[in-house]
Amino acid sequence: MKRVLFIIAILSIATANWAQDTATAGEQAALVWDTGDFRFHYLLFLPADYGDDPDRRWPLIFFHHGSGQRGSDANRVKVHGPPKIVEEDPDFPFIVLSPQVPLGDVSSDKAVEGFAQLLGNVVENYAVDERRIYMTGLSMGGYNTWALAHFLPPIFAALAPIAAGYLDYVAADCRVRDVPIWVFNGGRDTAVPFEDGERMVNEMRACGADIRFTAYENAHHIATWERAYGDPELYDWFLSHQLPLPSAVTDRTWGQIKAR
Repeated sequence: MKRVLFIIAILSIATANWAQDTATAGEQAALVWDTGDFRFHYLLFLPADYGDDPDRRWPLIFFHHGSGQRGSDANRVKVHGPPKIVEEDPDFPFIVLSPQVPLGDVSSDKAVEGFAQLLGNVVENYAVDERRIYMTGLSMGGYNTWALAHFLPPIFAALAPIAAGYLDYVAADCRVRDVPIWVFNGGRDTAVPFEDGERMVNEMRACGADIRFTAYENAHHIATWERAYGDPELYDWFLSHQLPLPSAVTDRTWGQIKAR
């Protein structure tokens, strides 16, 4: 994978075609994003009372699914994590943005660039609190969480990679050491060995990262994220973190943000 495209991913937001209908409060809309040379589907959820107070800004969870939910039907993404939760709880107190990786893709450069453009456009067009943008993902999406946090500007207030393993360049460069991180891994996970997740945690701690590690001793792959996303403490933990004001991110429009 060419890392340079991660670095420029959040640029050129204005050139993308925002091919979607508007989302409705209390519902999770299945929408489409088209950059011109890359098209993908995504989900966007707005809380039930979104818009009641025109001055209210909402925290946002940027969620990344696993490899089994790839495709061109965003409804497949609803089977796990926050997109599943909001189907049953329209009062969930976050905007939830969930891009879908196309079938056959494992987060290519074009996918990552498109996801970053989508996030920037949602922040500009909806009442998002730019101090409280959180990123999380499961399995393949957990790896994406590490990678996006590493290559994009410091726009995330907290991260939660779940059932993910080791990425050498993230651990080596220590770029995300200033972001609060909560990692979850299962002791009986045969898809992503527990030791890989533990190694990532240990090396990030050596960087000085503010990292919390939950090891579910008897959990297999799927059970790891079912337990993590089913724990209300995760969402309270997200909300306990926000970027300071003023900051290099919140003082600029999204179109002006320069990647590191």
